[in-house]
Order: sequence, then structure tokens, then C-alpha cells
Amino acid sequence: MSTFRREVWIDYAKAIGIILVIISHTSGQIKSIDFGFLHAIHLVLFFLISGYTTKKKELTTSLINQRFRRLMIPYFVTCFAVTVTDIINRIVFAHDFSLSGMTDVIYTDILRSFFASGTNTSFSNIEVGSKIGAIWFLPALFFASILFQFLLNKTDDDKKLGVVTFCLMVVGHISGRFIWLPFSIQSALYAIFFLWIGYFIKKNGILNHVHWIHCAFAGLILILGIVFNYDYNYFVTANSKDLVLSAIVGLSGCLLIYFLSKSIKNAPLLQKIGINSLYVLCVHLWMLETCGTFLNKLLNHFNLAGEIRAWILMLLHIIIALVLGLLVNLLLKHMPDNKESATPETTRDGAVDIVKGICILLMLLGHLPISKGLRQIIFSVHMPAFIFLSGYFYKKRSIVQELKVLFKTLIIPYLLFSIAAVLIHAESLTDIPAELIRYLAGMSFSKDIFVSYPSVGQVWFILMLVLTRIIFTVSDRITKSNEQTAWVVLGLSLLGFYLGRKGWWLPWSADVALYSLSFYFLGVLFKKHRILSLVKNNAALYFILSIIWAYMIYSGGLELAIRSYPSYTITILGSISGIMIIYQFSSFLKNCSGLKAPAAVLSYIGSKTMIILFVHTLSGKLVNSMIPEQLSRNGAVYSVLFILAQVAIALLIDLIIGSIRKLYVTKKVD
Repeated sequence: MSTFRREVWIDYAKAIGIILVIISHTSGQIKSIDFGFLHAIHLVLFFLISGYTTKKKELTTSLINQRFRRLMIPYFVTCFAVTVTDIINRIVFAHDFSLSGMTDVIYTDILRSFFASGTNTSFSNIEVGSKIGAIWFLPALFFASILFQFLLNKTDDDKKLGVVTFCLMVVGHISGRFIWLPFSIQSALYAIFFLWIGYFIKKNGILNHVHWIHCAFAGLILILGIVFNYDYNYFVTANSKDLVLSAIVGLSGCLLIYFLSKSIKNAPLLQKIGINSLYVLCVHLWMLETCGTFLNKLLNHFNLAGEIRAWILMLLHIIIALVLGLLVNLLLKHMPDNKESATPETTRDGAVDIVKGICILLMLLGHLPISKGLRQIIFSVHMPAFIFLSGYFYKKRSIVQELKVLFKTLIIPYLLFSIAAVLIHAESLTDIPAELIRYLAGMSFSKDIFVSYPSVGQVWFILMLVLTRIIFTVSDRITKSNEQTAWVVLGLSLLGFYLGRKGWWLPWSADVALYSLSFYFLGVLFKKHRILSLVKNNAALYFILSIIWAYMIYSGGLELAIRSYPSYTITILGSISGIMIIYQFSSFLKNCSGLKAPAAVLSYIGSKTMIILFVHTLSGKLVNSMIPEQLSRNGAVYSVLFILAQVAIALLIDLIIGSIRKLYVTKKVD
């Protein structure tokens, strides 16, 4: 039985390569040496190695998911770390504690994390306005490696494969001059030719025939390339001075690194850096995006300036990235393994409660003075998610049975809430009738009709959901097939869409209930056809879902309470896509051994959404009075306390109700 023998020189080459990446990104202020030529070499090296280590495998869902976890999970974690540090920097250096300022940071970082571009920030007529930085490399490598594996499965002809990958490189280069696609897809197309070169070199054992004369010739080509300005391969923009000549210059530089790596006999630290080059890259990106102000203040403290300052700054970047990258690896080694476990069809999907927990917290955040951009993201998904999940758990009952269930689970709690609200809000006995009528009408907002009825606040959603479920149950009972039900739902949903756009907003938000039938019915269909399992088990669907969600938000977003749904189809598809992304994240959280605590907290909160909604609607003034007046009401600290206090009150009330119910059952048994 043969055993796999690791080629140590690859680790050495990757270590040298990642150091060159850091130098190329941080040496801009050094005037004595122009390190620009490194752009011709370092990423060529990594894509070559990726191709060199590629083995032909069947392109299965399992392989794609494995590659997604390997490359995209570090990408998301790095983006999250950048966001957290950006918020800290805003507090420390800008002295901005406002919630609007911090949520604007979050919105900007979410936006650029989605677009995943290292430099270009415009897509068609949309200007993202902020690049993600060097971490674009990970989604680009994901797409390049998956596409290359697909091509390997299509042909065994090396020459044909080379021609196809070169054509794809040309497509990436030319298309990048007109439009830049999300996830650095054109960078992936540009890189795939180098994956083929690495694969071809390995398959044909070409490195076994390389000698010092080839190294000398490669050095000459590299020097000539630098002299005549062919010394850059900008994968980040899928560009170079000449596709062939610049590639040859880059390959020559890689050959020199190969010779250097083969000449190293025993360097365990360098090998460890190479093995963990992915983590070093992630730390490097984090530093580039967030640590500039801190490092400059540190150098100012030592009165460093000029060329010496530039060299020390570059060395600091190298040392910190290497040390922290190795520490990340050490930390991950001591974390429990993340083992995916299939959820039996007979048991409740625990990720659903996490989705509900995330969405109810988003609702609380969305009602605070946050940035407009983040508000659009939140409102595009949080309420539709509850409607969708209600449909997901739909059970076919008679109309009478459904009314009984609704009366017990939604109407009675709403009535009890209304009584409490009337007693709290009525300043005198004469106010009680008007308050009762207000809660019986259950208006979210009014526009052109029923303007005399004030809003009942966030609990409008309860009565709207009751109506949605009743209307769907009736439709489902009178139709004879899913196709007929779909047509009825579509017709009623379009009627609700029209009423909302027209300004005819009805009691119990009946127009929204009609419009929301689409979300409810999609939940029913997703359950029937097990689409959530498909979404959970195919991580790469994220790339499709995120594009639809982002486009919907750019197109105007969605806000049910004020009937803001500019487009019928795109709005619904975008919201569902956003829900699916949150579900993917929730499934990952649920199955990640190292994140069981936050998953459990979110799941518990998700199981108490209704009482949190009631407390949120009723207790605003009470919670506000509990928080010290010294805290700015637009500040982030106040906002966090405001949310935590409402959740705590809701959970305390739920605990009391549970204790009373348990005591009642015990006495009844006795």
C-alpha cells in the first residue's frame, strides 16, 4: 500500500510566495527599491501550485462543499473580523459612538464582502464604493478550481485543455474591461490557465528535467521583463501588459522560486508558514484593511520617518501576519472538529429556530436609528422569514380546525396583549373605547383610507399572519391540486400588491396578508419538496442567492409595513434568497462544534419570538427609563442595552408563565 509523500518544496514555495504578497502590498512607500515586479510572480505562483496539486476527481456536491468550506469560510470569517475591527477603529480613532455611524460601517462592509472585488467597485450602473482587498483571492480560487475540475472531467486531452483554459483567460481579460462581475469571477477565468500549466507540469513530470541552465535563462527573462515593463500580472483586475509575454515573465520568476525552494534542506518554521499560508493571507488582509492607523501611530511614537519608517512598516506587516497566522492555526487545532450531521426528516430542523432568533434580533435592531442601507437589508428579509417559516410548518386541516389553532396560538395572545396595551396607554376611562377599537382594527399604518385608526405598532404582524393563514387554508381546501392553489395564491397576492401600491391599506393589514400569501405558499412548497435540505447541502448556492438578494435590495428593497415593494417578482425572489442565506448560516452555526453556545442562545430566542414581539411593542418607554440617562439614545451602547433588556424581560415573562402553567397542571393532576 503506497503512502502519500508530501513535496516539502511546495510548502517552502508557498511560504516565500505569501511573504512576497505582503511585501508587494506594503512596500509602496519604499523608494530605494521598486518591488512592483512582484506582481508578475506571487499570485502566478499560488495558482500554479493549486494546479500542480490538483487531482482529477468526480465533480460532486461533496467536493464542491468541501472546497467551499476550505476557501469561503475563511473568507467570511476574515470579513467578519474586518467589520468588528472597523467598528472598534471608529470608536477609538473617530470617537464616534453613534449607532447610525457603526451600522453604516456594517452596511459598507457587508456590501463589499458580497461583491468580493479587490479593486473594481462598479457593476453595471451600481457603484459599490468600497473594495474588499486582497481576500478577493479566495472566491476567485474557489471558482477557478471548480471550473478547472469541471474541465478535467470533460477531456483527457492536455492540449485541448490548455487551449480552452487560455480562451477562458482571454474572456476574463476582455470582459473585465467592460463590466466587473461579483466574486472576482473574471479573476478566476484569468487564473485558470495557470492552473492548467501547474497541472500539466505535474502530470508530465517536467520539474524532473529542469536544471541550473533553465534557472539562468529564467532569470534573464525576468530581468528583461522588468526592463520592458512586462513585469505584472494583475489577477485582481484580470489584466496584464501582454497576456503571453507577461505570463512568461511570471512563470520565469516562479521557476526561480522553485529552485530556491528545492535548495532549502531543512526549515521547519518556513514549512509551517507555507502550510498555513491561507491563514497568513487572511491575517494580512485584516491588517491591510484595519490596522493602518494603529501602526502609523505606533511609528509616530518612535519618531520614525522617511525610508527607515517605510522599511519598518513593511517588516511589521510581515512579522505580525506570520505570527498571527500561525496562532490562528494553533487555535483551530484546539477547537472541536466541525462534523456535519444530517437532520432526520422526522425531527424538527434546529436551524429554523436559529433563523427565527436571528430575525427577531434583526427586527429589534431595525427599529433603532440605524443607517438606511442596513435598514434596507434587515427589512428585506426579517418579516418575510416569519411568514415563510409559518408556511413551512403548514399542516393541512379543515377550516374549523385551523381557526381553533389560530385562536389558541395567535388570537388569544393578541387579545391579552391588547388588554394590557389598553390599560397601559389609556390615560382615563374615556380613552378605553378608542384604544380597544384601535387594537381591534389592527392597522400597521394607514394611507388613503382608514386614516382615523392609529397604528398598533409592531404587533400588526400577528393579525396579518392570522389572515394569511386563514386565506391560504380556505384556498387550499377549495382547490383540487397544487397547480390550482398556486394560481389562486398568485391572483390574491397580486391583488394585495395592487392594493398596497394604490394606497388602500386595510384593517388587519389585509392587503399585506394577501400579498404575503406568496411567501407563505413558498414555505409550503419548500417543505414539500425538501428544498431547505437542498440549500443546506449545496453551499455554493450562496453565490446565486446572494446576487438575487443584493439586486433586490438595490432595486428598492422591501418593507411590508409601509407596502414598499417596488417590484413584485424580484422582491419576492430576493427576500426568499435572503432567507435561504440566513438559513445556510444558521445550519453552519448549528453544526459547528465550536459555536454551540451562540447557536443554543439564538435557538432559544427564536422559540420565544412572539413574546419578544409583544414586549418590544409595549415596553419601549419602560426599558428606556431603566437605562442611565448619561447614555446617548443614538449611541451603540444604549442600543445594545435596549435590545438585551427587551429580550431579558421577554424571557423572564416566559419563565413566569411557564412556572404558572406548570403549577396549574400539577394542581389539576392532584
